[in-house]
Amino acid sequence: LGGPGAGKGTQSDLIVDNYKCVHLSVGELLREARASESNPHAELIEDCLVHGKIVPVEISLELLKNAMDEAYERPAADGNKYGTRIFLVDGFPRNFDNLSGWTDNMPQAASCMGALVYDCPQDVLEARIMSRAETSGRSDDNLTSARKRFRTFQMQTMSVVRALEEVEKAQDAEDPTGNSRIRMTHIEATGTVEEVWDATKAAMDAYATNDVLSANARLIQAAVKGDADTYMKLSARGMFAKEGEDASNFDDEKLKALFVEHEMPAKEDGDANNGDADDGIWNTVISNASVEMQTGTKAVVSYDRTFAADGKEETLRETRVWSHEESGWKCIHFYRTPN
Repeated sequence: LGGPGAGKGTQSDLIVDNYKCVHLSVGELLREARASESNPHAELIEDCLVHGKIVPVEISLELLKNAMDEAYERPAADGNKYGTRIFLVDGFPRNFDNLSGWTDNMPQAASCMGALVYDCPQDVLEARIMSRAETSGRSDDNLTSARKRFRTFQMQTMSVVRALEEVEKAQDAEDPTGNSRIRMTHIEATGTVEEVWDATKAAMDAYATNDVLSANARLIQAAVKGDADTYMKLSARGMFAKEGEDASNFDDEKLKALFVEHEMPAKEDGDANNGDADDGIWNTVISNASVEMQTGTKAVVSYDRTFAADGKEETLRETRVWSHEESGWKCIHFYRTPN
């Protein structure tokens, strides 16, 4: 979210390149619908855009949901598919009517992770729009329309932002871990593209970090319980392959045997634990965790892991490398070093 000329489109392009999101600009969807002779709402949309008014939520949501459905199965620009795609919705919700429409109709289709709010004063926005007007060809790129749109943004959209911030505070208060289900991030948008991108990247890394840590926690839980099926769903097939081995030839039994060999601690008699975490044979404690987002689709998670078996404890530094692939986040490599 941000006023007209705040740089949402520029930052959206960078987010898409780095995090493989699906970028959907409500403004662009509306402009495409306005230009379509077959769209029954074209005239209404044109009137709203020129006069700085907000298009009725039913029209915006219909366009948005159709675009999400069409994009869901489409590969990213690099030709690859990524699981649990993140939709970057540019310019929505613009008022409480938009927000109500989303909460009434969209939760079944998508969950909201949060919002990036680009803060920029009116004089800077006006200068950017007048510069953009020289080449954009947009009917709403003029000073009169820009001021109306900025006024609408301040009066209606910022009220939505403040309401969502209150939701975030309430969720943080209810959650003993302090983790809200929605995260609001304000970004100073008056700097250079590079400066704004640094702040945007930090915010996006925080969203991605939560996903990676959640996947890492599920994987460790599966290892503790001896749940090979869940563990392998979260792991790349070739993670245990030795040099020169073709992991595509590994059958399920081979993978489960490798899981036991590498993840299940040994008993005193040398036999692997059967995976029953309730029998008191072993336990594991995680501490001092850190996450490094190397790219938008690659991350490294490191932490101290203390193994307790037969009354003995050993603490190792465990590092796991994660990659966002077609079926979601996958652990592609891990190693342990003495602490």
